[in-house]
Order: sequence, then structure tokens, then C-alpha cells
Amino acid sequence: MEVLNEKMMNTEDVMMKDNDEKIKKQNGVAMEMPKDQLLSLDIGTRTVVGVLLRPENEQYCVVDYEVVEHTERAMLDGQIHDIEKVAKVVGKVVEALKERNGEISQAAIAAAGRTLMTERAYAEIDLDITKEIDKEVTDMLQMLAVQEAQNKINVGIKTKPEIVGELEKAPEQLEIDVVKDIGADESVPKNVKSALSADDYYTVGHSVIEYKLDDSFIINPHGHRGQKLSVEIIATFLPHIVVDSLYTVLSRVGLDVLNLTLEPIAAMNVAIPKKLRMLNLALVDIGAGTSDIAISKDGTIHSYGMVSMAGDSLTELIAQEYLMEFNAAEELKVFSSYLDELEYVDVLGLPHKIKAEEVHQKAAETVDKLTQKISDNIKELNGKAPSAVFLMGGGSQFKGIKEKLSEKLEIPEERVAIKTIEQLDMVTYKVQPPKGPEFITPIGIGVTAVEERDHDFLQVTVSGTSIRIFNTSNVKLSDALLLSGYNARSLLSERGPSIFVTVDGEKKELRGAFGEPARIIVNGKPASLDSPISHKDQIVVMPATPGEARVVKLGELLKEERCCYIGEAKIKLVDYVSVGGVNRTEDYILKDGDEIVLKGAKTIHDLSKRAELDLKLFKIMLNGIEQEEDDNVVNGAVYELEKRDIEEVAEIAMATVDEAVDTSKIEVLVNGKPYSVPEGSVFVDLFDIIGFDSSQIGIEQVGDKKLEILLNEQPASFLDPLEENDRAVIRLRKRTE
Repeated sequence: MEVLNEKMMNTEDVMMKDNDEKIKKQNGVAMEMPKDQLLSLDIGTRTVVGVLLRPENEQYCVVDYEVVEHTERAMLDGQIHDIEKVAKVVGKVVEALKERNGEISQAAIAAAGRTLMTERAYAEIDLDITKEIDKEVTDMLQMLAVQEAQNKINVGIKTKPEIVGELEKAPEQLEIDVVKDIGADESVPKNVKSALSADDYYTVGHSVIEYKLDDSFIINPHGHRGQKLSVEIIATFLPHIVVDSLYTVLSRVGLDVLNLTLEPIAAMNVAIPKKLRMLNLALVDIGAGTSDIAISKDGTIHSYGMVSMAGDSLTELIAQEYLMEFNAAEELKVFSSYLDELEYVDVLGLPHKIKAEEVHQKAAETVDKLTQKISDNIKELNGKAPSAVFLMGGGSQFKGIKEKLSEKLEIPEERVAIKTIEQLDMVTYKVQPPKGPEFITPIGIGVTAVEERDHDFLQVTVSGTSIRIFNTSNVKLSDALLLSGYNARSLLSERGPSIFVTVDGEKKELRGAFGEPARIIVNGKPASLDSPISHKDQIVVMPATPGEARVVKLGELLKEERCCYIGEAKIKLVDYVSVGGVNRTEDYILKDGDEIVLKGAKTIHDLSKRAELDLKLFKIMLNGIEQEEDDNVVNGAVYELEKRDIEEVAEIAMATVDEAVDTSKIEVLVNGKPYSVPEGSVFVDLFDIIGFDSSQIGIEQVGDKKLEILLNEQPASFLDPLEENDRAVIRLRKRTE
């Protein structure tokens, strides 16, 4: 492997010696680095890269650089876990550059994209249906969703303390050290004012996935009306602790922070310049522990993402397969992309020769899994596959990743390309150019520091409270309100209290009127949630005021005339309305709990009576369907009449007879014999049952005989009702008896 290392070694050592000869101490005092030069530091999981560069016209010249590897795993997945060990490596880089170039007092740094936290969230609001939806409404809704995403992140982080690393174990000590070492310069927030709790985040950005108006998907709700609007967003956050740890490391080596950006932003600024960002492009930085993703669209950096899998997954596989120490396996992985045959020594000291193709075959499953995760994350952030993908980072050079990613994204292979520093048009070199795409980020950190040198943070005041906001060059007023902990719902105009009534047993809510929305003033002038903000802005929020309970009259609730039509004939359905049992007019003002009853025709049976229709001869139809007698009448419906044919009339008549036969019966005794009679019968009905000559009913005397009727041994009348098990007697007796 030593021979291979020599072949792949960069010529930087030779160039460094040349530079050493040029830089000498004068009178025991170190030379000052030219003021137009700046140092950018890429503090990575495997290495720390320092790049000195200076702007030259519209380009940037790399003057010098230094790379030092971590001897121990002081960083995991881009997060600093051991401040002292990381500071030691950073110190080596800085001292080497100082010796060759003069004193250095500031450095530009970047927070790793792998420390970003992404969360999807949903929010909905009620609308005033009388007003069109405008941008102010959608901005408030988006802010509400971002706040919900932050709440979800807070809950998740508390159950996963390993995400924030070992720094969380002693936040008080970290804060004291930073204040002591850096001081409190207000122009650049070198002192760490934020408490290092796991639920503090800077909002980096968010994008809308979809809107729904009254539960139906809509692309752009502006100008529409409805009762409810909802949104689903994907938001990205940067934990305070990540920023604080970077500041602490620089304070340990005696440097001030010149500028702080995000690694994906830095990489974007050189790999995908602004002139290309109208295109839908993805930049994927496959590092050691994670793969960082940035998406450009519509002229801006649209969204960020991270996959917790990258080059180390391949290295660990190779170490296990070939029984190698991790660093040796890393070298074998790197050289497998350049050489056909490889030599290595395993942990037992045994030498081996293998084909590079064998390494690629053994890693194929891991490559497939890695590219699938990257593809899924890109599609989630972008909503679809992008037009093209640029790969960077050491992991991107492993054979098969580029081809497999194009397959997963279903885009042509030539649209997935590895971006190298040789392809950076805006960069020139005073020294031998470094090799590989992993140098793009440190160069981008320096370029970003020049282009966005105003502040790495913005200091603003929200309703008297001073806060700092991570400057992503597109900071809006809503970002300041979110970071200040302002409740997004307090910006929305709220309805007044509702009153509840019932109409024919159906409960109805009469919702209160909307109040006035919040007013936001920036530097004395009205502003909106999407207004850009600047350093030192003074923001004042005047909260929304709730509405009042609505005054609703009975006529307003029942504003539609209750009627229907049979053919062209209009039939009124409501005769009068009672509230709480008292008839009321349309001017009656409703109160909470009122019970409203509509008096009139409610069923088809009622309608037939009102229209004087015999349903045995006619049928009432609605949309071609015959209506049953107990069906409810539909307000405003147009019914049609159909005359029944003779067969139907006869069938209904028979059914009526059958129904009469099937009527409930009671058992009585008449002259000692049992009979079944319909329930509700009276005494006179018994004459027909026993066959008594009905012409004699009402005649007290027939010849020498007299009619006698008894019910339960007592004299009866013809209209006495009959009950179950009654005993009746009907007979003619001689007058002498």
C-alpha cells in the first residue's frame, strides 16, 4: 500500500516547502497575512481542510491550503463530539498556514449539512368564506406548519439524545468557555447567548408540499374562497448546539468567526452558481458519515436534506469482508476506483492480492441501499426526480454509485455527473490544485464568506426581545417570529364564541364572527410575514383580536324558503316555526340552546295529504325513483306524478286487505265461545262475528223477545271497548223471563 500511496500522493508537500522559503520572520515578528486574503475551514468527520483564498476581479484565487486528518474519531457524522481533540487538529492546520502566510485572526466556517434536521408537518385554519384567500393567509398558514414541524423535532430530539452528541453533557461549561475566550462583540455574535438545550433551532428554510381547500387538493389557493385551508410542508432546522460547538473550537485556537454558512450552501455557491439555479438540479455531497443534499429550483436553493449513510458504510463493509483495520479499509476503497489490482495486509499480518472488481461486487448491495436512500430523499424534497444531479465528496468516486443513482432516479446516466474542482470556472490557483471533489466545500466556504460577508447572523428585536437569526440570505419576518417563540395562531383572527341550536332535532353550530388579524410593524412601517428583514430591525407585533358572537335571526337561519314542487305546482312545506314550544316570527333572535321545530309537511305522506293525492292511485317520483310514504320531503325538490296501472292498484288493494287481516288481534268469549277480534274493536262489532241479524241492533223488543247484551256479567252498551279475555253475552230473552 505504501507504493500505491506514493502514486496517489498530492504534490502539495513540495509546494508547501516552496512557500516556506518565501515566508520569513522579520525582526522576530511574524508577517501579517494580506488583508484581502481569508481563511476558510472545513471541519469534517475525517479531515480538517484549511484554504486561503482571495478575490481577484470576478474570480477567486486559492493561495494556499492545508489538510490534517483526525487521529481519533473526535467527530461523528459531522458533529463535534470532543471539542479539545477537534481544536487540536484545527490548530495544526492554522499553525501550518500561519508559518507560510503570516498571522491569521479570523476564519470562515460552515455547519455540516448532515446536522440539519428535516421534518414534515401539517397545519390547517378556518376561513371566512366571504373573503378571498390572499398571500397573507397562506404565509400565516405556512408559519403555523413550520412551528408544528419544530414542535415535532423537539419531541423527537428529547427521545434521541445521541443526535446532539456529547456536548449536551456539559452545556454550562461550553457557554462559559465561549464567553471567556471570545467576548461579547455585538456586530458578530461571538459569545454564545443561547442556552444549549436540544429544543433550540435555527430555521433554515421550508417548502410547500401541497395545499388543500375544504379537503380538496389545490395548486394555488390565492383568490379562492372556502371554509378550511390546510398545508403540508417540509422544513429544515439547524440545532443551536452545532453552531455553538463550531464557535467554541475556533475560540480554542484564537480565531474569530468571520462568517458562518451551511456546507450545502457553500458547495452550491461554487458547484451550481446562481445563473444555473433556475434549473431543477440536485447537489449530493457523499461524505464519510452522511450524504448531504441541496436542491435548486426557480432561481434559489429550494430545500436541503440529509441521508444518514455514506462512504463509511462502504469502508465498514470492506473492513469486515477482508479483515482489515478501518483506515486501511478506507485506503483500499479509495484505490479500488483507480486501480485494477490491489494489495493489502489483513489484521493477522497476511498479505493479499485482489481484483478491484471483486471489491465492487461485494459492495454492490451497500451501493444499492445507499443510492436508494439518496434517491428517495431527493424525490421527497423535490417532489420528483430533478433534471440533473451533481455528485461531490470522497464517497461519490466509488465505482457504481453514479450509475446506480441514475437508475434509481430514472434519469439518463449522463445527467448524473461528478463535480470536481477542475470544473470550477470561478476558481484559480497560485499553488498546485488539490485533487478530488472533496475540496469543493472548503473553497465554497471561502467564496460564500466573500459574497455574503455582511453577517453570519442577523440581530433583530421582536416586541422588545433581542434575538439572533442564522443568515441564509433570504431571511423573512416569519423566521424572526418563529425563533422568538411567537405562537403563529396568535397572528390569526379568531372567531367569536359559537351558539348551538337544533332544527327538527339536528344540531347546528352558528359560528362567531372573525376578529381583526395581527398587525406587524418593522421599523415603524407595516410589514407582512414574507417581508425581508435586515440586521438591527425593530419588529413590533400587535396581536390579533378575537371576534364577537354573531347575532342571528330565525329568518336568517331559515333563509331558504321551505317548499317543493309537484310538476309545476309549488307546495309550501312549513306552516309555522316554534322555538321552545312557542311560535316565532323570522325576526326572533336565536339564543344558545334554542330548539326549533318546523311545523308542516315533512314526509311524502304529509305531502300527499297537502296535495290531496291518493297514493293508492298515484306514485310520487324523484329522479326516476318512487318515494315511500315515510321518506322525508326534500326541500326545493321537483317531484313528478305517475298514475298507477290497474295491476298496481289491485295489488295495493290486496295488500291493504292483507294488512287488515294481519292487524293485531285480541281473544274474547262470546256466548261462551272464543273469538279473535281486531284490537280496538267495540261491542257492536261482535254482532257480525257471531252472525247476529244486524237489523235488530238498536231494537229493544222483537215480538215477545227482548235483546240483552252483557260484558263481563254487567249490562253493556254498543260502544263499550273490548279488551283481551272479555266475556260477552248477546241473546234474545222472552219478556216473561
